[in-house]
Amino acid sequence: MIFFKRNFFILLIFFFFIKNFFFLKHGLPYFLNSDEIAFAKSSLYFLGYFLNFNGALIDPYSAPLLNALFIGIIGLFYNLFFLKLNFSELSLYFYNYPDEFIYLGRLSSLFVSSFAVLIFYLILKKLKINSLISVIITLIFCNSYAFNDIAINNGKNSYSVFFYLFQYLLFLNYLINIKKFTIKSYIIFLLIGSLATGINYWNGLISVYSIIFLHFKKFKFKNKNYLILFFILFFFLGLCRHLCLAQIIFSIML
Repeated sequence: MIFFKRNFFILLIFFFFIKNFFFLKHGLPYFLNSDEIAFAKSSLYFLGYFLNFNGALIDPYSAPLLNALFIGIIGLFYNLFFLKLNFSELSLYFYNYPDEFIYLGRLSSLFVSSFAVLIFYLILKKLKINSLISVIITLIFCNSYAFNDIAINNGKNSYSVFFYLFQYLLFLNYLINIKKFTIKSYIIFLLIGSLATGINYWNGLISVYSIIFLHFKKFKFKNKNYLILFFILFFFLGLCRHLCLAQIIFSIML
């Protein structure tokens, strides 16, 4: 039964990817989505050195950075097997066909969304929800209009959903087995939460809530220095770094 359930969810994720893959070019090359254009500019901020483009960091830094990384990896294989261009020719290609860059960005969002479905399945598994109910919930999640829209459009929302679910999975993992919650757990939540803060402030707060709850569940009012150190580092690595970066960019734009 477990083998069947695992394979069913693998097939479900595969069909989710394939189903949405054929919708990735919707509206291209003439359709303009203001959110996608803004996110593309933010991604080009990190890829501009390689493609000789001038990007502008409009969105918070984490999502465009991860998106640029995904586009770079996918674009490398896309160029290797299909385009077969050098870097200067590749830069000119994306300049003449910007819709191709948007397409690679949408493909990145689809990959991230597919990983989000996997995380969603692992959460249901951790919660030990009935198999039939798990299947129904996952089918609803995969076929919801909002999530499909996130999957086939290039924006920060796919990364936001992924990090939200991933942090919740980490929280459940330690909540179910509180003995695993050690000093390393603070570091994990610090890094993931700081990265999530660079996508959306609310995303980063999940790690904060998790640390507070898990700390008091295991240590009560002991080891307060763990919490204090976590909050200080989280402020500088997450909130302060993003606010300073945003201020610098804002000053440059002025």
